[in-house]
Amino acid sequence: MLNSKTMKLSQFDHKTPTSKKEVVDLLITSGQDSAILAGGTDLIPNMKNGILMPKTLVSLKHLSAQKEHITKNGSLKLDAVSTLSQIAESPLIKEKAPSLAQAAFHVGGQQIRNRATLGGNLCQESRCLYLNQSHDFQFVEACYKRAGDCCYPFPDGGRICRAVFMSDMAPVLITLGARLVVLTSHGERQVDIADFYTGDGLKPMNLDPNELITSVLIPLESQKMQCRFIKATPRGGLEFAMVSIAVALTLDKRDKKCSKALIAVGSINTKPLRALEAEKKLTGSLLKPSNVLEVSKKAANEIKPLPHHGYSRGYLSQLVEVYIKRSLIDIIKAVDNKNGNQIVGKGVKP
Repeated sequence: MLNSKTMKLSQFDHKTPTSKKEVVDLLITSGQDSAILAGGTDLIPNMKNGILMPKTLVSLKHLSAQKEHITKNGSLKLDAVSTLSQIAESPLIKEKAPSLAQAAFHVGGQQIRNRATLGGNLCQESRCLYLNQSHDFQFVEACYKRAGDCCYPFPDGGRICRAVFMSDMAPVLITLGARLVVLTSHGERQVDIADFYTGDGLKPMNLDPNELITSVLIPLESQKMQCRFIKATPRGGLEFAMVSIAVALTLDKRDKKCSKALIAVGSINTKPLRALEAEKKLTGSLLKPSNVLEVSKKAANEIKPLPHHGYSRGYLSQLVEVYIKRSLIDIIKAVDNKNGNQIVGKGVKP
């Protein structure tokens, strides 16, 4: 429930640069009181709720997305201002990184995907049942995220913000070993996406206020992995996930021996989490139903979910176990059918 006051945007300057360098220059000039406006599907609601109140919006509307393509070293390169609809519908991405196309398809509805960008999804604000609503009618004291001195969900947990990071694209890109290309005032830098998220709800990303993600690189070896994505929500992809699961395996198709395994769980903590012990259990082993049960239980035991948006810790742990198991069984079926590119896992109801 929101009252009329919180739905009004505060005053701001609106800048429309025509190049990426000009974007960075404007961010430097405006300082920390600025924000990047791409699709606006995350930023504008947060501004209406009073969570963010930038004095300057630097719009990316005049920046055209470069077509996704394969670079000279074989990496799949995606422009950060590509919309999620473009990613979900791209034949090249469906071929080379089908789990990423699947994740993009399950973000919101079609109208959201037509506006939301890849970079915006990776840089969205953390969410909390107590944070993302008006504080005028119930929660009078501001929480840490609103420059206050309390945490409503975890009042005895010390001065730590435990807002949950909800990106659907991030877990998939982590399993694909993606790197982010970031434009700074000194030129470009690259960062492994696994190192991009801090786990701090107050500053979820390792990105300075005057930096801009320009593209995403997916290495050649990851394009050959068996990958799956599953998003658990009450209503398919129309809302934020309870849990999202991304799995990527390198398998010998003859005996299904796993030489590399990556499992990332999103929408469950202050950053996407890797199931490292489960990955170790898979690596070097034959992928078979008996192993799947043990691996999925191990993953559920090591992943520590934060109860969020009304879902209990125990329920979220159960979702982790069930959907990792489903992802791995689906991969087994695909290899057995000699159809390793088929994506069967979808946004599903628990």
